[in-house]
Amino acid sequence: GIALIAMGVTPIIAGEVSMIPFHIGIVLLVIGIILTIYNLFYLEQGRRQRAKVGFA
Repeated sequence: GIALIAMGVTPIIAGEVSMIPFHIGIVLLVIGIILTIYNLFYLEQGRRQRAKVGFA
């Protein structure tokens, strides 16, 4: 997720210098943010379930 965010931010910062077109950069950025939030939420849920069972 974080790699996609970096790939998405690069064309926005670099503009036309970057290899990736601007609109693709925005799409990658959005996907990266969604994946990162999902992964953080999923990991946090898994940790809570383990803590409930007793594996803190």
